[in-house]
Amino acid sequence: LMMTRRKLKSAGLAWLCLLIFIQVPAQAQVEATVDSEALQEPAPDLFARDSYRIDTVVCPFKGDIEYEPGDIECGLLEVPENREDPDSRFIELHFVKINSRWGKDDEEDADEEDKDDDLPPGKRDDPVIYLTGGPGAKVNYYVGRLKDHTLLKHRDLYILEQRGIGFSDDFCPYYGIRKPATDDVETFDEHLAASHQRKADCSANATASGVDLTGYSTIENARDVKALRRALGFEQWNVWGISYGSILGQAYIKEDPEGILAVALDAIMPLEIRESELYWRIAHWYNRDLEKLQEICQRQPACAKRYPDLGGRLRQAIESVVGNPIEVEVKDIENYPSGKARIFQDIVAFLPFVFLYEQVNYPAIPGLIYAWADAVERRDEALFKAIASASGGGFGDSSQGMSNAIFCLDGDEEAQARAGRKDLQEYPVLGAAIGSEESYKRGVELCLKMG
Repeated sequence: LMMTRRKLKSAGLAWLCLLIFIQVPAQAQVEATVDSEALQEPAPDLFARDSYRIDTVVCPFKGDIEYEPGDIECGLLEVPENREDPDSRFIELHFVKINSRWGKDDEEDADEEDKDDDLPPGKRDDPVIYLTGGPGAKVNYYVGRLKDHTLLKHRDLYILEQRGIGFSDDFCPYYGIRKPATDDVETFDEHLAASHQRKADCSANATASGVDLTGYSTIENARDVKALRRALGFEQWNVWGISYGSILGQAYIKEDPEGILAVALDAIMPLEIRESELYWRIAHWYNRDLEKLQEICQRQPACAKRYPDLGGRLRQAIESVVGNPIEVEVKDIENYPSGKARIFQDIVAFLPFVFLYEQVNYPAIPGLIYAWADAVERRDEALFKAIASASGGGFGDSSQGMSNAIFCLDGDEEAQARAGRKDLQEYPVLGAAIGSEESYKRGVELCLKMG
């Protein structure tokens, strides 16, 4: 119906234009055409200031990741911080090249064991660019994980450490360790407020040092991938992205379609995330996964007998710390100035969630949930001292400042707020272990305040 109406309107406009055209003098027609063309200025070249300058660099993770010289190379690419701003400063992005194993002395013998490889022998000229997840995940994890991948038998693999992450000019490198008293709080509401305080501090400090936070968006990330392709001299390459890399992959398809030979995206999130709160229904999907695990467990008599209610058991453990966090004394007053570490309901709820990221963990998760719930309820001091010792110091291999910027600029914060409110209503225990009405409101307000 809508298409029919549009066609009718277009037909009417066409006849009206024809009647006007017949009555307008020829000279007026020419002048109108010239004026119209003059108004149509060409779109500015967003890459006009890109230098495509690459410097080689000793891999910053040398000594932390085991590899032979020549297997892995690293470089720095100079790019504008914000291509929308003609006066933007320049930053450098770190990227890694993992060289194909083809031609190595022992490769042919190893190939004999792989009967599923349909490719003929030889190295391919079209490399793969890997788009990392997070947003904010540093490159070290991916290098360690992918340096032995089978695709390296035939192709080189590039990994771009996205802007604002790790060695690519992380603008809040002390995110989790600055002002440790910020997190040394007694209640869960204060714990949530502390996370917002860290966001605000990071934003203020970065802006004061000259960082343009509006340049840290998925679109600029995608333009960086295009700039890297051009700087390396490839006409086309293959794109592989997972999780946030799937969002970046969709943006890259829009920004550089002519530079792509093939695309593989996994664990897909939508590019237009601002209106897609369903994808941020964390409690909803977590509950779904627990139910699926329970269904599988019920089909195995031993599992069904020992672990009859995974979701219920976990909720019991969560409720045991609501308003009454686990508190242990610790010697590390550098990370915990009060000398006490507190475990709130978010850690209790989501430690099993972390294990869902790897399929090899699945058989152990039912036992893990029950053992974890027992330890929470008896407040196992030795265990929680160990957890406090391991978790002190912040966000590990994630650059949280860049993640915050992406979440604000892409609209994730808005979508998460709507999703969180729905989860609070439908899954009150799991939902409340993630956030509160006030914390979601504060998160959206912070994005607006920080620009």
